[in-house]
Amino acid sequence: MMIAGSLVSAQQTPRRLSDSKFAKNYQVSWGSSNTRLMNRGSQLQLLLTNNTGGSGFASKNKYLFGYVSMRIKLVANESAGTVTTFYMPSKDHDEIDFEFLGNTSGQPYIVHTNIFANGTGDREQQIYLWFDPTADFHTYSILWNRRQIILYVDDVPIRVFANKMAELGVPFPLTKPMAVYASLWNGDDWATRGGLEKIKWNKSPFVASFRGFGIDACKWSSSSPRSCTKTRRPPKWWESSMFLVKDEDTTHKLQWVKDNWMIYDYCKDFKRFLRLPPEC
Repeated sequence: MMIAGSLVSAQQTPRRLSDSKFAKNYQVSWGSSNTRLMNRGSQLQLLLTNNTGGSGFASKNKYLFGYVSMRIKLVANESAGTVTTFYMPSKDHDEIDFEFLGNTSGQPYIVHTNIFANGTGDREQQIYLWFDPTADFHTYSILWNRRQIILYVDDVPIRVFANKMAELGVPFPLTKPMAVYASLWNGDDWATRGGLEKIKWNKSPFVASFRGFGIDACKWSSSSPRSCTKTRRPPKWWESSMFLVKDEDTTHKLQWVKDNWMIYDYCKDFKRFLRLPPEC
C-alpha cells in the first residue's frame, strides 16, 4: 500500500518493550480450544470457527496507568465480519479500545477506536492503515497517564484523548484499574459495511496471531489501592513531561493520520450529535 503524504521520523516515541512469553503476563480467558500457543510460548493464535466460536485472553493483573503493547498479525484474506480486539476495560466501564474490523479480500481493514469514562463512550474514530496488517506483525500500543491517553500504531500516534476534566468537566479514566484483553469474535451483525457483509464460514478457521505481550505499567493491588496514583520521584517514563502534553511532533503525526487515513471522527459527526461533545 502506498503511503500518502510524508511523515517525519519520530523524536518522542514510547519505550520499546522487549518481547515476553505469553504466560508471563497473560492467560486464556475463553475459547481455550480455539487457541494455539506456539514458538515456545512466545506466540499465541486465536481462532474463530462456526462450530466452536471465537477465543480470547486477558492479563493476569490489573493496572492503573502505564504502557501496554501487542504485536498482532490480523486475519488474512476473507475477513469480513470478523472483529479482532486489543483493549483495556475496568470493572465499571472505563475502557480504551482497539477494534480491527475485517473486510472482503482486497479491501482495507478498518481500525476502530473508542474511549469510555464512567460508562460513557460514543467517542469513536476509524482509520485505514498505511500497510497490509495481515502480511506481518505490527505493534499496537496504549499509553495512559493522568494527563492523556495516546494510541499508537508502530510508534505513530493515531489518537490522543486529553484529560479535560478540570476545564470542561469531560470524564477521564483516573481511578479504576484496568486489565488488558484481546479477542477474535463474530461481529458480522455490524462490523463490515454495517452488517451487510457476513462471515464466509467456508473460509474458516479465521486466525489472528499475537506476539510481544509487553506490559510496563503500575500493577494495581486492592491491598494498596493508592499506590498507582501517588506522585513518584522520579516519575515513571510514561509520566515524564514529554508524555504529559501533545507536543509538536505528536501533533504533526496526528494531522498526517487525519489527512490521509481517517474515515470517521465523532467530533465531525454533526448528523449524529445535535451538539458536539465538549472535548471536540
